[in-house]
Amino acid sequence: MAIVALVLLFLAFRWNNFALPLVRDEGEYAYSAHLLKDNRLPYEDAFLQKPPMIVYAYALAYAIAPSAFWAPRILAHICVALSLAALWWIARLEFGTRVAWPTVWIALPMVTLPALEQFTANTEMFMLLPLLLATFGYVLLRKNSREVWAWLLAGSFGAAAFWFKYTALPILLVLFGGMAIQTLMRHIDRARVTGSSIQLLKCAGVVLRGCILALAGAALATTAIIIPFLWRDGGKHLWECTVQFNRLYAASATFSGESFWICVGPMLAQWWIIFLLPLGLFHHWRRRDAFWVIMFLAGWLGTGGSVYGHYYIPLLPFWALLSACGISKAADLGRRWFSWPGRWTRCVLTAAAFCLISRSHLPWISISPDEFAARRYAGLPFIEAQPAGKIVAQITKPSDTVYVAGSEPEILFYAHRRCATRFVIAYPLTLPSPVAFGYQREAITAFESNKPAVVIFVQNATSWLLQKETPNLFMPFLQKALETEYQRCDGFVPGVGGGVWKAQLDDSEAPNASLIIFQRKKL
Repeated sequence: MAIVALVLLFLAFRWNNFALPLVRDEGEYAYSAHLLKDNRLPYEDAFLQKPPMIVYAYALAYAIAPSAFWAPRILAHICVALSLAALWWIARLEFGTRVAWPTVWIALPMVTLPALEQFTANTEMFMLLPLLLATFGYVLLRKNSREVWAWLLAGSFGAAAFWFKYTALPILLVLFGGMAIQTLMRHIDRARVTGSSIQLLKCAGVVLRGCILALAGAALATTAIIIPFLWRDGGKHLWECTVQFNRLYAASATFSGESFWICVGPMLAQWWIIFLLPLGLFHHWRRRDAFWVIMFLAGWLGTGGSVYGHYYIPLLPFWALLSACGISKAADLGRRWFSWPGRWTRCVLTAAAFCLISRSHLPWISISPDEFAARRYAGLPFIEAQPAGKIVAQITKPSDTVYVAGSEPEILFYAHRRCATRFVIAYPLTLPSPVAFGYQREAITAFESNKPAVVIFVQNATSWLLQKETPNLFMPFLQKALETEYQRCDGFVPGVGGGVWKAQLDDSEAPNASLIIFQRKKL
């Protein structure tokens, strides 16, 4: 019955948002996935900040359902459902069913509430599954003597999680550190039980063997994941986009104490109960509890204090687990002090946590998909991007290139057209950094060489391209090109009821348009 209820709630959280238009991150991944189909590679042919596993996930989704632009969301939801099942199994083996069920009931709304950023097929939604399967390796190691499989499992799935997003690294380091300590303590305890002498070198050798097995599993998975990029250019562009540029990105205002509180402040206001429940762990503290607390803290470290809520998804399963442990401890205290039935106390506390986490978001499940999109995408060009892609596809040939002046690569995906430059998003050009000038020059060279048949101008891109500390090289070039080589045609003008597409925008309508399509003049 509990499983049926969980499934129904999962569907209720997803029914009105799985087929919404793609957001810009999803468009970026979808465009890169289609490059793979055309024997092209991200990083070299499309600037992408994320490691390649997300592109493979999108490519798999479109291989299964080529005509459904929302296919990656369905695949992401399947991964989340499997992640919740893995979390239940981890909690059951570690703490028993009385902790396993509350864990899943608390994790479900935390990870799937529709009003949060989790309704999109973002990187973290896919990463949860390999991350929890790697964590299962620790539980397997603790529960039986299959050390070889535990280390291999953790190594291979840990590598998969890492290649979804590097922010998994703090959790993975704690995971493998915990496995090393667990292996060491097991052999020391075994020596004490048998009465044999504790040989530190032998114990260290066992730990070293486990680490080698984990590295072997990670190496095999890593080779399979990145071999196309190593084969093409030795991983040069992969390193440039996902490591070198991300270092600069991590130093931006997107990651700071102020950004951290932008995300955590609403959590504290709406989810205050799960800030309190883990405190119950300090009653009858056990040595194994420390591992899960440190995993939880490592998840916070991996966020980097980001302003974007999806960075916090990897720590949510561990947060739910600690909260469920707190509920179990509170039920034990209630039974001892007040003779309350432990089972009913756990049910009441779990229901209270679920309701308090969900209450501000539950109204979203009763609205229509159109209303959901209108509210969630207010002020963002995601809805009009889909018809923009259709218009571009109609006025261009498959061999034509297109340029989106902004960060809306979902238009390129909808149109099934290749970008004239590899900069399908504006951030590399506009983020104040030592490489911005060189990237702008590269974009100008590519634009002149490939001469896009159509330019889609996103109005708010102007502010991004004219930041005070950013080189002002590309924007004047683009404006001159639009004035001399292109003619304005269609545009989307927001207004009452969402807005309207207008053909041949006049000068009075153009300033109010969110998207403007420019077509290259015929010679």
